[in-house]
Amino acid sequence: MNYQELVSSRRRFLKQALGVSAVGMLPTILDMQKWAAAAPLSDYRALVCVYLYGGNDATNTVVPRSGAQQQAYAGERGPFAVAPGSLLQINPISPQATALGLHPSLAAMQTLFQQGKLAVVANVGPLLAPTTKTQYTNNSVPLPPNLFAHDEQQEQWMTSLPSGPQAQKQGWGGRIADLLNSLNGNSQVSLSVALDGATNLFQIGRNVVPFQTYPGNLPQLLGMESWQPTMASAITQILTQARTNLLDQQWNSSLKRAVDVTQVVSAALDATPALTTPFPANNWLGDQLKMAARLISASGALGLRRQIFFVGLGGFDTHGSQLSDHPRLLNLLSTALGAFYSATVELGVADRVTTFTASDFGRTLKHNGEGTDHGWGGHQFVMGGAVKGGDVYGTYPVMALDGPDDVGEGRLLPTIAIDEYAATIAKWFGVAAGDIPLVVPNIGRFARRDLGFLL
Repeated sequence: MNYQELVSSRRRFLKQALGVSAVGMLPTILDMQKWAAAAPLSDYRALVCVYLYGGNDATNTVVPRSGAQQQAYAGERGPFAVAPGSLLQINPISPQATALGLHPSLAAMQTLFQQGKLAVVANVGPLLAPTTKTQYTNNSVPLPPNLFAHDEQQEQWMTSLPSGPQAQKQGWGGRIADLLNSLNGNSQVSLSVALDGATNLFQIGRNVVPFQTYPGNLPQLLGMESWQPTMASAITQILTQARTNLLDQQWNSSLKRAVDVTQVVSAALDATPALTTPFPANNWLGDQLKMAARLISASGALGLRRQIFFVGLGGFDTHGSQLSDHPRLLNLLSTALGAFYSATVELGVADRVTTFTASDFGRTLKHNGEGTDHGWGGHQFVMGGAVKGGDVYGTYPVMALDGPDDVGEGRLLPTIAIDEYAATIAKWFGVAAGDIPLVVPNIGRFARRDLGFLL
């Protein structure tokens, strides 16, 4: 089902309204006696998390271009290896042991890299402590539970915490939102906005309730004025009817809040000039990012100094059909990110918007005959005017089965923890140094709180 079909479903809207209410009631797992007051910052900043569902094949995304690493990669990947002559060359500022290129579908991202607006963060993944291959083999350090499983690894990426009951989880994006929400004053609109139409764990906080919507024109999508008269009348009756049951009251409150906020957002967007930056057609991720750009353009009217967006693109579970699916998905990613960066330039906020990728895991160096299987560490992209781009941060892994970075079947051991990646982003967004452990509670186990890829 495509998103046009989804947005036409009123039932789905009601379901999302209830989902917002559930997020708001989730308990915390951290015993935090107080949350630090937000610093009196005057600047606007936005974070955009681009989640690649299914586990992006990072090894075919950022690829060895020459030498022994390229030969080893080609030997292990066989028919799934990207030909070195087709790779888009990148020349990182920092000296690299491995000459690297980008997948040929990433032309817009190559341009951004060359312009210094995009960086690669190499071999990132969930870790509970710094881990060597020997420690992994001997099980002598704590390891993330349920490695290589989609749901658990999505949870760890979005929470930076070990697996457990989701009802006790908060995302590191949600914890950032809780810390900085006071910067938005009394704005009716949530600091956190989910644009892929579903609840995500990343934005769940203690206090901040994400606003969930779809790309498109908000008044046509959700505003009551666009509904058929009978439906509008029924919703009005629901909103005004007295409730005695606590669950009924919560449901009613959530629905009313969703309607009220949608109308506020719709009015602000109506008063904001239309974007002139073209976005790619038939690109679900591009549609979400275009809506993020529109909401950023309306941030002043909405009284927002901080915003966190979540957008998603699925299909990266490439056990099979990888040769056709992966290039197509990377093209969707690249063209959408290229357009979004151009939109932030048009709006004059390129240096105030940082976009970053995340995914369940990387994929195995070894192929299975049709594609690649669940891995561990993977490479991520960070984009924006505040990014120290044109560089690769971290160490590119050795492309060898049973090599120093392979823990089995070509699953590459991460050398950068999600905690370090998240802490760097949180610091740029305005989280005080002393509050970083509230965002990523395990950061004390790692030496770096700032990987240096943001100004």
